[in-house]
Amino acid sequence: MARHGITIDEVEEVCFGRPLVQRAKSQGENPVYYILGQTDAGRYLFRVAIQFPDGRGLPVTARAMTGRERRLYRQWRNR
Repeated sequence: MARHGITIDEVEEVCFGRPLVQRAKSQGENPVYYILGQTDAGRYLFRVAIQFPDGRGLPVTARAMTGRERRLYRQWRNR
């Protein structure tokens, strides 16, 4: 996340805001999720997380959304 210039605070803002959460096409007992959302400052972020059977999650990475991802998120948010 730091490599992409994303702070932990920004990741938390996205997760506890109004994110769009999509399960990735992953196999195995630990599903992978894509989380798209906006920070309090208006920055659009794309995050990847793994969920463990006990309900805990592990953040894998986060980056700025692409233009296509921003359009998808805005369409979902404005529906």
